[in-house]
Amino acid sequence: MRLHSVHVAAAMLLLLSRTVIAAPVPEGAKVIYPEVATRVQLSNTDINRFVCFETIKDAIYSKEKGVTVRYSGKDAYVKFLIEIKPGGEKKYVTTPTELFFVCGNTTYNVIADPKSDYPAQTVYLSTGKQDQIK
Repeated sequence: MRLHSVHVAAAMLLLLSRTVIAAPVPEGAKVIYPEVATRVQLSNTDINRFVCFETIKDAIYSKEKGVTVRYSGKDAYVKFLIEIKPGGEKKYVTTPTELFFVCGNTTYNVIADPKSDYPAQTVYLSTGKQDQIK
C-alpha cells in the first residue's frame, strides 16, 4: 500500500513538471482577456509592462501615433514618445492608440489611453482559463 502511494506521488510530480502552471495574477491587477477590445489607462511618461502567460509572438501598433513597443519572452514594454519642442518644452502623447499582442495563438486588443501624472502600469494578458478554475 505504501509503495503504491509513493508511485502515485511520483507520477503526479512528473505530470506537474510537464504542465505549464501560470503564476497567479496579483489581486487588484489590471487584466485583459483575448479578442475583446479593452481600454487601459497607461503612463505617458514611464514604461508600461504587459505580461502574458505564453511567449509573445508579435506586437502590432501604429508608430505614427507616438508609441513604441518592445517584447521579449512573456513581457512587452510600451513607451509613449515625448516630443521636445524648440526651447525645451516637452509634449506628451495624449491620444489613445490600439495595441495588439499575440501570445501563443491568442490575440489581445488593447486601447492604450495615455495619461499624464499616471504611474507606470503592469497589465496581465489572461486567457481567462485561470478564472474558470477558481
